[in-house]
Parts: sequence; structure tokens; C-alpha cells
Amino acid sequence: MKKCHLMTEGPAGLPRRHEIDALRSIALLLLIAYHVLAAYQPFANTIEFIPSPIFLEEIWWIGELMNPWRIPVLFLLSGITAGYLLQNRSVRSLLRSRLLRLVPPMVLTFFIIAPISGVLFRADRQEAFAWIPNPGHLWFVWNLVAYFILSVPLLGYLKKHPDSGLLKMSRTMHPVCWIPAFFGVLALETWVMEPLARGELYSAHFLRFWSGLTCFVVGTFLVSLGDAFWNGIRRILAPALILLLMLYLTRVLEFMDSSALWFLPARVLESVCGMLAFLGAGSVLFTRPTKVFAAFNRAVFPIYIVHIPIQQGLAFALFRIEGNVWLIIGLHVIGTLALSLLVYRFILRPLPFLHLWFGMASKPIRDPSQPPAFGETIAPVPWHKKAGEVMAFFVIAPLMTLTSFFGALYLTVATFGVTEEEIQEFNEAELEKSGSSKRERDP
Repeated sequence: MKKCHLMTEGPAGLPRRHEIDALRSIALLLLIAYHVLAAYQPFANTIEFIPSPIFLEEIWWIGELMNPWRIPVLFLLSGITAGYLLQNRSVRSLLRSRLLRLVPPMVLTFFIIAPISGVLFRADRQEAFAWIPNPGHLWFVWNLVAYFILSVPLLGYLKKHPDSGLLKMSRTMHPVCWIPAFFGVLALETWVMEPLARGELYSAHFLRFWSGLTCFVVGTFLVSLGDAFWNGIRRILAPALILLLMLYLTRVLEFMDSSALWFLPARVLESVCGMLAFLGAGSVLFTRPTKVFAAFNRAVFPIYIVHIPIQQGLAFALFRIEGNVWLIIGLHVIGTLALSLLVYRFILRPLPFLHLWFGMASKPIRDPSQPPAFGETIAPVPWHKKAGEVMAFFVIAPLMTLTSFFGALYLTVATFGVTEEEIQEFNEAELEKSGSSKRERDP
């Protein structure tokens, strides 16, 4: 007898997928922990994190385990969410709701949150004050805006053809076949569009626009399989997890280097297995609603937005204290999470005018293409909100999409035809640059 899981109603009247809510929260919380751990590594300076005077390279195996899939899985989850919501929304309504959740936080982070982090970093190095707008730790949100806009034709096709031939054929496949299929698509994309990712820079996800777009599209396609996806993803957990651990051990034990012929296929397969194992674990563990993830689902994005300045501020204070480095890193992790949660609880949540800027939807957005429900009254939208939406939809979002798309296209063209020797030299130069941060901290 199959287990019956309680399903509550989610956005647009659809049954809420609690595993997706939980996995999205876990993925962002893991990124917060990852960022704190990165401050204790030799490359901290290169990503403008205040570095610890004592490095803890022995704990970086945690970061190495997550590196190939930690960012791609966010794009995969975003594609899954988009495809799922599309079942009961128009493409226009879906795009509007997603852009309202992504564009204002990106603007706030670009001009205020990320520059604060940079100011603290330069203060630690005793450099001159400089307020430098940049995407900071929300660079992937910039990409997500572009992915949603670029995927409009695909979303429209899936909305009109939910039973296309390719989807019908894919529903008959055994879930284990998703591993080689996903691997083939991602490997081809990497080889053709991102030559620099063939070596040690495979996990430099901020350079990998096309990889994120591929994961987003794959997520949208997978969830369009319907029950075949939700029932199949848990069956893929065991094989994906076994392959992930085998490939991870092969990499960290240095059984291969970036010059090996099978280095790129192994990294791509490790990334694919990490993403699918993460989804499978969520499908097994989090199908029932829990109070913890119900609360975190709304809180985790604003917590993620504010955590970097808090992490940098704590680093500025803690790294000037002489003490046990393990105690300091413990205080750093707990303090970053706790203070970020307190900022959300006592500042962001009680002030409704901040909700839009921190990606907190106050209420579901009505689909303008649908007639109002019986007895429903539609309040007029204030002029300043209309102006803000026009600015976000027709100026900022297109600008973000154009800069991301053509920037990625330029990088592809500029590195097209690059030789393996040139890639190796570039990777070695980047690794040397990362290692130099440790020497800068040594007396």
C-alpha cells in the first residue's frame, strides 16, 4: 500500500509541495554556512570575505562536497517551481510574480547590502572608504531574472502542450535514465559554451551563465512530467547518492587532475548526481508539512540577503580576539544565523514596506488574465506601485537580462577554440591568485 501524505493548498490553488519548500530553505541555509566556512580558507580575500588569521583548510572537505552542485541546484529548484506553478497560472502571471520577488531585492542588494560588505572588507584591510555597487552574494538572482525572461517561449510551449511527444516519451523512462540524460545535456553545454569550466574553474558558478540556464530548463522540463517526476525522484536517491560519493572521493583523494581526459565528464556527473540526490532526499524526508520549514519558507530569503554584512561584521570583531579558532568559527556560524534571524523577526517582518525589498510576498498575486472570483473586489493599485512595477518589468529586468546574456555570450566567443594548455595555464593562474591571500595574512 502506498503512503498517503497530507497535502495542503499552495500557490494558485495547487497542492503544496513541502519537499520543495524544505529543499529551497536548506539550500540557502547551506550557502550561509558555506560562506562562513569560506572566511577560514586561503582564498577568502579573492571573494572579498574578511579572512581569518588562522585558516582551517582541514574542514574544507564540507565545501568541496557541495561545490559542484550547491548553486546549480538552486537554478534547478527554481525551474521546478516555475514549471509547477505554471500548471495553474498564465505565463504572464508567473513572470510577474517571480520578477516582483527577485528584482527589488536585487536592486537593494546591488546599491546597499553588498556595498556595506565591501566597506567592512576594506576597513579590515585598512584601505580607503569606497562604496561600490555590485550584485554581491545575490549574483545568482541576477541570473535567475534572465532565466525567467529567456524561458518565456519554453514556458508558453509547455503551457499549451502539456502532453507533447517528448514529455510522453520521458514519462515512460525509468528514473535512473534521468542521470545520463541530464549528464549528456550539461556536458555538451559545458564543452561548447563554457571552455574555461573544463578545468579547475568548473565550480566557478558566477562565470557559468549557460550552465545555470540549462539547470533551470531541465528543472522546468522534469516537473512537467507530473506524477512521473514526483514518484520517480525518490527512486533515484540511492544510485545518485552512491555515484556522488564515489566521484567526490575520487576528486578529493586526487586520483585525477584537471588535465585528465575524463576530468570534465566526472565533474559534470558529480554535479548532476548531487542535484538529483538532493531532490531525492527531499522527496523522502520532507513530504509532510512541518512547522520549522513552514516558518523558514518565508524567512529564509530575507535572512540570506542580510547575512553577508552580518557575517562580515562578526568577522571584523571576532578575528581581533585571540582565542581557540574552533570556538571562534562556532560563534561565527551561530552568530551569523542568529543575528540574521533576529533582524528578520524584529525589523523586516514587522515593517510591511520592507517586504517587497526583501522578497517577502505579503499575499498571493492575482492572475490578471483571470476574472475576479464571485464577490471579490479589486482595489486600485497606487500610482507609485504601478510606476515601480513598470520600472522593474520594462527597464531593470530587461537590462539585467541583456547584460547577463551578452556578457556570457562574449565570454563564450572570447574563449571559443581555446586550447587545453591555455585553460590549464589560466586555471593555475587563478589558483595561484587564490593562494596568495594566505601569504598576505602571514606576518
